[in-house]
Amino acid sequence: MPFVLNRKFRRRLNKKPPKMRDAVMRTIAKLDEDPKRPGLRVHQVEGTHGVWEASIDDANRLTFEREGDLLIILNSCNHHILRNA
Repeated sequence: MPFVLNRKFRRRLNKKPPKMRDAVMRTIAKLDEDPKRPGLRVHQVEGTHGVWEASIDDANRLTFEREGDLLIILNSCNHHILRNA
């Protein structure tokens, strides 16, 4: 499944520590290979229309939208931020 990193996401990603950048990119690669992979725990973000979430690790999440076969990567952040949004 092809993906696009929006401009805002790329700027934020560049500010993250190298280990987190690598983890985010590994998660994106896994989504690209198989978005139904159980370890990603992909689900729609509650209270949104068309925004999905995948787990990077126990504390961090990646949000994205789907347009046909295209994934648009929106954000990566700590799960607590998503819960309080």
